[in-house]
Amino acid sequence: MCGASGDVVLPRALSLAQSALDRIGRMLSNVMNPVAMNLLFFTVFAPAAMILRWGKKDLLTLARDPNAET
Repeated sequence: MCGASGDVVLPRALSLAQSALDRIGRMLSNVMNPVAMNLLFFTVFAPAAMILRWGKKDLLTLARDPNAET
């Protein structure tokens, strides 16, 4: 059976492994997050913006209207 407290493995025995895996995870996220964001930007947002510019679309109606009263 398990120990008196019901733990299968002593938590203290896994603390070194946990801290090592935490460091590895942080290092991976420092590399992968910018890679993923750049991939998303250059494959979705930049091409969509170029297509809208080439099509002369103004989705936010930011173009100046010379006939406006104000």
